Amino acid sequence: MNSVVEALGDSWHLHPPIEALILLSVAVYATGWWKIHQRRPDYFTFRHLLCFVAGEIALFVAIASPLHELAEISLMAHMIQHVLLMMVIPPLILLAAPHITLLFGLPNAMLHGVLRPFLGWTPLKKLVLILFHPVNCWIAFVATTLAWHTPVMFELALRSELWHAVEHICFLATALLFWWPVIQPWPSRARWPRLAMIPYLLLADLQNTALSAFLIFCDRAVYP
Repeated sequence: MNSVVEALGDSWHLHPPIEALILLSVAVYATGWWKIHQRRPDYFTFRHLLCFVAGEIALFVAIASPLHELAEISLMAHMIQHVLLMMVIPPLILLAAPHITLLFGLPNAMLHGVLRPFLGWTPLKKLVLILFHPVNCWIAFVATTLAWHTPVMFELALRSELWHAVEHICFLATALLFWWPVIQPWPSRARWPRLAMIPYLLLADLQNTALSAFLIFCDRAVYP
């Protein structure tokens, strides 16, 4: 039993800057949530705060817990890690309406003196409109999933800790984009009718199914 406990204790994949960033994001979000909750308690309930904290905890589990080390030797753990990064963490974070809340959590000097002029920049607004269009969100997510499952990219992520981290960042970033039109966090407005999210999700699931079927039924080793 002691050896098991020691093994679990030694397998935590901790990077203080990353953990500090997670804690900082929670602190900033909680500050912003409290400010908005006092003004509009009907819009920002404890559910929002719980979703954000749960998403950050899930992120910590995915990248720093023994799951990360286990994913190096177990395909099941590897897939659980990817499911957390792509299917669990992004919806939780987006359900918390993080963009407006994090802004409110920043110091006023930074928000009004630095970020407000930048956020009001016309080219940035146009870029955001393009980036967050449902078609582009879907393409980014699907293309990233397929690209990182090609043998070259898969082996690269296995051999290099840096590229493995890049892979996880790509998964998380494009998953946030993918889930944005589905969750549509307040106060953003939907670009498509809500019913359009049904084929949006189904088509994404089809590519996952096709990829899984290829890996299962392929008559040769895809990843040597």
